Amino acid sequence: MIINTRDNIANQLSNKVYDVCICGAGPAGITLARKLAEKGRQVALMEGGDRSLSSDSQQLYRGDSLGTPYPVAASRLRYFGGTSNHWGGETRPLDERDFQPLAYHPYNEWPIAKQDLDVYTAEVSKILDLDQPDLKDDVFDNKASNLPLMTPAYRYSKPVTRFGIKYGEEISESPNIHLHLNANLVDISLNNDHDEVSEFVFRYDPESQAFAIKARYFVLSCGGLENPRALLLANKQMSNGIGNRHDMVGRHFCEHIETTIGSAVMKESHESTGFNICTDVLMRSKKCLSFLVEFSATGSDENSSFLQRLYDSIFGASEPELQSEISLIIQQACNPESRVTLTDKKDEFGLKRLALNWRQTALDHHTIRTAAIEVANTLARHDIGRMKVAPFILDRSVEIPIGFMNHHMCTTRMSKDERTGVVDQDCKVFGLDNFFIAGSSVFASAGVSNPTYTIIQLALRLGGHMNELLD
Repeated sequence: MIINTRDNIANQLSNKVYDVCICGAGPAGITLARKLAEKGRQVALMEGGDRSLSSDSQQLYRGDSLGTPYPVAASRLRYFGGTSNHWGGETRPLDERDFQPLAYHPYNEWPIAKQDLDVYTAEVSKILDLDQPDLKDDVFDNKASNLPLMTPAYRYSKPVTRFGIKYGEEISESPNIHLHLNANLVDISLNNDHDEVSEFVFRYDPESQAFAIKARYFVLSCGGLENPRALLLANKQMSNGIGNRHDMVGRHFCEHIETTIGSAVMKESHESTGFNICTDVLMRSKKCLSFLVEFSATGSDENSSFLQRLYDSIFGASEPELQSEISLIIQQACNPESRVTLTDKKDEFGLKRLALNWRQTALDHHTIRTAAIEVANTLARHDIGRMKVAPFILDRSVEIPIGFMNHHMCTTRMSKDERTGVVDQDCKVFGLDNFFIAGSSVFASAGVSNPTYTIIQLALRLGGHMNELLD
């Protein structure tokens, strides 16, 4: 059933007690709602936007960028289906090493194992309409087996799954899911003992009457920026916000950093066929984080004459079509100073807007430079090609250009200890018995894989856990 709060129907349901109230109808929220509804649970699925994008709704995402420049509003979408509405469809699970401790990156370890998520592989494939793993990459294929780079198995959603479109009809016809559109979360209320959530409070617009949704369990599923903002805004009963006894809410904001590390000429023609990922041996021996490298055919630019001369001197006749631009995507190190906070600026509902202070660390810079040098050495050592590295690789006085992938992670991170995280291994907020968080904000660390696959795995795992609690 779809309920639009502009029709004032929500007030008629204010006395209903749902099994679960989920705030946020993106990939995580929709997946969780469907998992619960399969077992006959009564679910309130609350979406702040409508069925399509609107400027009035989208502008509620505005905020300040205080660190490395970042498009706080443009990097996400505020309507039914969430950011799946601009997802590219490329995905893969996290690697085994992403869950393990690293002496030089203390926040790398998860409190769960990769195997705890791998059991949902078949369900994820069905939900996302994934094709078979794509292992093709002719840059390093059929070369020496001890290369520091290998081809990861990527899968593609075909057609790309837009959650609001694919599952909209199912949800509208479900007797167990009440989807409330245009329901803007304005407060989270706790019981008198402050150990449970009692209700989520919503409004349609700044002039409308607030209404509460009551449930046995509550889930926040609004993305890696809005999840911490909602917790920090809920400060009427807890002055620092909910789940924030140790000042962890909003900390460790991670992205997948993207940059171009150089250009190369290749001995043989190749296609732009995908990514190459660093091996465990390289990562641990060089004390860097995980990274992906992509070779893309390039046309004429300022490097063309240099690359042609380089090719002539090494391989003979010039073949400009064998030139490649080399892009890099890295796992960002968790950093408590990279964080989401609140500003004194307010939105149309009178709620403080967020500020993102996105910061990188020396480990991030080390990973970028290490990756470039290893790629250059590998191309030359195995006579695959020759690379001209970007100036910032060897000259530390040159600033590294930092790009991003619109992946918001780790701001309510999962941990064994509330002094280093916000939720436990079951995604339950520390100190609250009936409050959970879904989405990439609970990632303990970022890894280098696109987050959608892991978001769905975690939502399915949370759904299974909540169904057990409700039995």
